[in-house]
Amino acid sequence: MRKIIFAFIFSIVLVFTGCREQRSSLPPVILLEQQIYETAVNEPVTVTPEYENCPDGTVYLWTLNGETVSQEPSLTFSGDEPGSLYFLLTVSNQAGEDRAEIRIDVYGQNPPVISLPGAIVGFSVLQDSLLALAPEVSSALPVTYSWTVDGKEVSTDSV
Repeated sequence: MRKIIFAFIFSIVLVFTGCREQRSSLPPVILLEQQIYETAVNEPVTVTPEYENCPDGTVYLWTLNGETVSQEPSLTFSGDEPGSLYFLLTVSNQAGEDRAEIRIDVYGQNPPVISLPGAIVGFSVLQDSLLALAPEVSSALPVTYSWTVDGKEVSTDSV
Protein backbone atom coordinates (compact mmCIF):
# COMPACT_ATOMS: atom_id res chain seq x y z
CA MET A 1 0.00 0.00 0.00
CA ARG A 2 2.85 2.40 0.85
CA LYS A 3 4.42 1.72 -2.52
CA ILE A 4 1.19 2.67 -4.28
CA ILE A 5 0.86 5.93 -2.28
CA PHE A 6 4.53 6.75 -2.87
CA ALA A 7 4.16 6.06 -6.60
CA PHE A 8 1.04 8.25 -6.73
CA ILE A 9 2.75 11.17 -4.95
CA PHE A 10 5.84 10.77 -7.15
CA SER A 11 3.63 10.87 -10.26
CA ILE A 12 1.91 14.08 -9.10
CA VAL A 13 5.26 15.77 -8.41
CA LEU A 14 6.58 14.64 -11.79
CA VAL A 15 3.51 16.03 -13.61
CA PHE A 16 3.76 19.46 -11.94
CA THR A 17 7.52 19.65 -12.46
CA GLY A 18 7.10 18.70 -16.12
CA CYS A 19 4.48 21.43 -16.63
CA ARG A 20 6.71 24.05 -15.07
CA GLU A 21 9.62 23.09 -17.32
CA GLN A 22 7.36 23.15 -20.36
CA ARG A 23 6.13 26.67 -19.54
CA SER A 24 9.62 28.06 -19.14
CA SER A 25 10.69 26.54 -22.47
CA LEU A 26 8.21 28.68 -24.41
CA PRO A 27 9.30 31.96 -26.00
CA PRO A 28 7.84 35.15 -24.52
CA VAL A 29 4.74 36.79 -25.96
CA ILE A 30 4.06 40.55 -25.81
CA LEU A 31 0.38 41.49 -25.41
CA LEU A 32 -0.48 45.11 -26.25
CA GLU A 33 -3.88 46.77 -25.85
CA GLN A 34 -2.73 49.51 -28.22
CA GLN A 35 0.35 50.34 -30.27
CA ILE A 36 -0.08 54.12 -30.47
CA TYR A 37 0.12 56.35 -27.40
CA GLU A 38 -0.39 60.11 -27.16
CA THR A 39 1.03 62.70 -24.80
CA ALA A 40 1.99 66.36 -24.69
CA VAL A 41 5.48 67.86 -24.49
CA ASN A 42 7.00 67.26 -21.02
CA GLU A 43 4.04 65.10 -19.94
CA PRO A 44 4.99 61.50 -19.10
CA VAL A 45 3.22 58.55 -20.69
CA THR A 46 3.60 54.99 -19.38
CA VAL A 47 3.39 51.94 -21.63
CA THR A 48 2.68 48.76 -19.65
CA PRO A 49 2.29 45.70 -21.88
CA GLU A 50 1.26 42.34 -20.53
CA TYR A 51 3.45 39.34 -21.14
CA GLU A 52 3.16 35.56 -21.35
CA ASN A 53 5.93 33.00 -20.77
CA CYS A 54 8.22 35.41 -18.93
CA PRO A 55 9.85 33.57 -16.03
CA ASP A 56 12.59 35.05 -13.85
CA GLY A 57 15.56 35.94 -15.99
CA THR A 58 13.49 37.32 -18.88
CA VAL A 59 15.23 40.29 -20.52
CA TYR A 60 13.24 43.40 -21.48
CA LEU A 61 14.79 45.94 -23.85
CA TRP A 62 13.22 49.20 -25.07
CA THR A 63 15.13 51.01 -27.83
CA LEU A 64 14.62 54.29 -29.66
CA ASN A 65 16.66 54.85 -32.85
CA GLY A 66 18.88 51.91 -31.87
CA GLU A 67 19.67 53.37 -28.43
CA THR A 68 18.59 51.58 -25.24
CA VAL A 69 16.13 53.70 -23.23
CA SER A 70 14.95 51.13 -20.65
CA GLN A 71 15.41 47.55 -19.53
CA GLU A 72 12.23 47.35 -17.46
CA PRO A 73 8.94 45.57 -18.32
CA SER A 74 7.18 48.97 -18.67
CA LEU A 75 8.32 52.23 -20.23
CA THR A 76 7.70 55.74 -18.90
CA PHE A 77 8.62 58.41 -21.44
CA SER A 78 8.40 62.19 -21.56
CA GLY A 79 9.17 63.94 -24.86
CA ASP A 80 10.71 67.41 -24.94
CA GLU A 81 9.54 68.31 -28.45
CA PRO A 82 6.55 67.43 -30.66
CA GLY A 83 6.77 64.50 -33.05
CA SER A 84 6.17 60.78 -33.52
CA LEU A 85 8.66 58.41 -31.91
CA TYR A 86 8.94 54.69 -32.65
CA PHE A 87 10.11 52.42 -29.83
CA LEU A 88 11.09 48.80 -30.32
CA LEU A 89 10.36 46.46 -27.41
CA THR A 90 12.28 43.19 -27.41
CA VAL A 91 11.54 40.55 -24.77
CA SER A 92 13.71 37.45 -24.66
CA ASN A 93 14.27 34.33 -22.59
CA GLN A 94 16.13 31.06 -23.15
CA ALA A 95 13.41 29.80 -25.52
CA GLY A 96 13.32 32.80 -27.86
CA GLU A 97 12.13 36.37 -28.20
CA ASP A 98 9.21 38.55 -29.23
CA ARG A 99 9.27 42.10 -30.61
CA ALA A 100 6.73 44.88 -30.86
CA GLU A 101 6.90 48.41 -32.23
CA ILE A 102 5.14 51.14 -30.28
CA ARG A 103 4.55 54.70 -31.48
CA ILE A 104 4.33 57.63 -29.09
CA ASP A 105 2.92 60.84 -30.57
CA VAL A 106 4.11 63.90 -28.64
CA TYR A 107 1.97 66.99 -29.18
CA GLY A 108 2.89 70.60 -28.50
CA GLN A 109 1.40 72.43 -25.54
CA ASN A 110 -0.92 74.49 -27.75
CA PRO A 111 -4.22 75.33 -26.09
CA PRO A 112 -7.41 74.18 -27.79
CA VAL A 113 -9.03 76.52 -30.31
CA ILE A 114 -12.66 77.22 -29.43
CA SER A 115 -15.24 78.93 -31.60
CA LEU A 116 -18.85 79.49 -30.64
CA PRO A 117 -21.05 80.49 -33.58
CA GLY A 118 -23.16 83.52 -32.72
CA ALA A 119 -21.14 84.54 -29.67
CA ILE A 120 -19.90 87.77 -31.26
CA VAL A 121 -23.41 89.25 -31.57
CA GLY A 122 -24.68 87.65 -28.36
CA PHE A 123 -27.66 85.46 -27.56
CA SER A 124 -31.23 86.35 -26.67
CA VAL A 125 -33.29 83.83 -24.75
CA LEU A 126 -36.86 83.98 -23.54
CA GLN A 127 -37.35 83.31 -19.85
CA ASP A 128 -37.75 79.58 -19.07
CA SER A 129 -36.44 78.69 -22.54
CA LEU A 130 -33.45 76.55 -23.38
CA LEU A 131 -30.40 77.78 -25.23
CA ALA A 132 -28.27 75.09 -26.88
CA LEU A 133 -24.65 76.13 -27.24
CA ALA A 134 -22.56 74.00 -29.59
CA PRO A 135 -18.92 75.08 -29.56
CA GLU A 136 -16.45 73.89 -32.14
CA VAL A 137 -13.28 72.73 -30.39
CA SER A 138 -10.06 71.89 -32.19
CA SER A 139 -7.27 70.26 -30.20
CA ALA A 140 -4.61 67.64 -30.82
CA LEU A 141 -5.06 66.36 -27.27
CA PRO A 142 -8.18 65.07 -25.52
CA VAL A 143 -10.21 67.90 -24.00
CA THR A 144 -12.56 68.22 -21.06
CA TYR A 145 -15.44 70.65 -20.84
CA SER A 146 -16.70 72.83 -18.02
CA TRP A 147 -19.68 75.15 -18.44
CA THR A 148 -20.15 77.79 -15.76
CA VAL A 149 -22.89 80.31 -15.07
CA ASP A 150 -22.19 83.05 -12.55
CA GLY A 151 -19.06 81.18 -11.45
CA LYS A 152 -20.86 77.89 -10.79
CA GLU A 153 -20.23 74.80 -12.90
CA VAL A 154 -23.49 73.71 -14.53
CA SER A 155 -22.27 71.02 -16.94
CA THR A 156 -19.27 69.02 -18.12
CA ASP A 157 -20.91 67.83 -21.35
CA SER A 158 -19.47 68.87 -24.70
CA VAL A 159 -22.78 70.55 -25.68
